[in-house]
Amino acid sequence: MENLSNVQVGINGAYRGLRGAYICLALMLVSSLRIYAALGIWFLLIWYFVGLHRMGKDVAGCRKAFIFSMVNIVLTIISLIPFKLISVPASLVRCGIEFWAVYLVCTSMSEVTDRIGASEVRRKGVTAWHVNAVCWGVLVGVVVLDWILYLCRIDIWILVLLASVLFPLLAKIFYVLFLKACDQALNGGRKKQETD
Repeated sequence: MENLSNVQVGINGAYRGLRGAYICLALMLVSSLRIYAALGIWFLLIWYFVGLHRMGKDVAGCRKAFIFSMVNIVLTIISLIPFKLISVPASLVRCGIEFWAVYLVCTSMSEVTDRIGASEVRRKGVTAWHVNAVCWGVLVGVVVLDWILYLCRIDIWILVLLASVLFPLLAKIFYVLFLKACDQALNGGRKKQETD
């Protein structure tokens, strides 16, 4: 059996970091906790990226996903520019890159869990990237529609706001659940390997 220590430690960190970041994101709704929650988000996202990097030592798809995630950070900063002719294309490319990173993690980790005999995780991985594809596709469609209507001087900001909150949230929930399933499968697979 192959050595899964980097992958197991990495998936554990990636899962815990991303889950914690979303908990902190929810805590940002409480005004007295916003600064702590923001600091927690940064710390936990770094934890997620360290976990993704660790998985990338042994899994090529995770290595590529890590690189795409780093590019995504730069595009996120560019998309914050208040000039729509720059921010909208950057946001569209960012959505595509974020989906591609999720796809790479889901497919490559599904293969890893298949090799240790946890084939039920593959179904969760396929579901996670399919839901991500639909959610990011709808979001891109809404952003393009908003951009076209903006050029025609029509603003649909409420639709864009709802789509930019709800669809990525749904996509992230499925992705975190997949990471959790991978973490559980690899923990079980590692314990089985150690007893053999």
